[in-house]
Amino acid sequence: MPVRVVIREPTNIPFPIPIPSRSLHHSTSALSPSSRVRGKTINDVLNKRNETLEEEDIYASTRLSGYLFIVTAYCVLFVSAFKDAGEDKNAQDTDFENAQGTDFDSSNLKSLQCNPDYADSDLKLTPWKVSCTVYGSLAFMITTITIVTAHYDGFLIPGLWRCLFKVGGKGEILILSLMMGFGLFIVYCSTSSTGLGGFAGLNYNVYFSSWAGLAATIYTFDLWLKDSAKVLSIGERKKKSDGTTYSWACTLIFSIITLLSLLDMFLVAKMLTCKASLIMLLSCTASAGCCIFVLLMNACCNSDKNPWHLLEGLLSFLLSSFWTWVVFRFTGINGTINEPSNNYFGVWGSFFYSISTFGIWLKGHKLFCGSE
Repeated sequence: MPVRVVIREPTNIPFPIPIPSRSLHHSTSALSPSSRVRGKTINDVLNKRNETLEEEDIYASTRLSGYLFIVTAYCVLFVSAFKDAGEDKNAQDTDFENAQGTDFDSSNLKSLQCNPDYADSDLKLTPWKVSCTVYGSLAFMITTITIVTAHYDGFLIPGLWRCLFKVGGKGEILILSLMMGFGLFIVYCSTSSTGLGGFAGLNYNVYFSSWAGLAATIYTFDLWLKDSAKVLSIGERKKKSDGTTYSWACTLIFSIITLLSLLDMFLVAKMLTCKASLIMLLSCTASAGCCIFVLLMNACCNSDKNPWHLLEGLLSFLLSSFWTWVVFRFTGINGTINEPSNNYFGVWGSFFYSISTFGIWLKGHKLFCGSE
């Protein structure tokens, strides 16, 4: 006697119900993935069931890896900043003149004293920046640990956590947006000239862990974009970007980092006095303006036959030449930017992506000429 199989839409069953294969062998042999039951194929029903389970199950969320990276980065930042701030306070209480890592004229910065690009003045830590670094990293760490714990909460308020952290949840994207903004503020407090990770503190654990925490937050934000399937992620935007657009955007980001760092050294710390440094400050402003102009023109001029692309190649060549000069002039042993800092990595990032932009333009222009 044949067995009648009825396929219904999935319910809220947390696990699949096993059915003996012998009972369904003869009945399902005639069904193919394209077979229709009540107007729906078997694949449609199964795919809908999988999507439902993925949306409701937050225990295996792909964003968990990003949150774990955030916890690790800000844990290192908090421990390093708390230890350095405590040692600096004890050193000031015992002997202010011998405090290491506070005065700019310390023994580990003798090479910079002979550098004419720097002003002859003492550079000290800013108390409010130190406090924001310590307590901000602690708040970040506690918040992220709470988020990770909430993914495994099945007793207190699991419904609220599922609503916040399900796939495509608007609550999670709001939390990640706030975390990115707060992470940028911590990066400023930690890596500016008068911060623990800047020239006054020279704590490189603080410097790199603050940037690593921000990068982990952006990475988690990108995972949310990828999982939501509603907005293109950063990687997908890179693949769909036209030609040099992505490289121009990266050059703009690093140019802005360099510009803001030089402004911090010039206005806040009063460190830059050399005429060449002021020229570099104006040149970074021109570089950022050039990148914005090119991005706007690329958005307006989509045709390869437009003469704008020839001007774009000229601008990319001039910009790559400028950043090559900056690298050789300012990042040497006796240069203005000769140690890990926002200026140093901003200059090298701008140099790398400006060269990449010109190379991509050459490749695209060669393919265009060959097609004719």
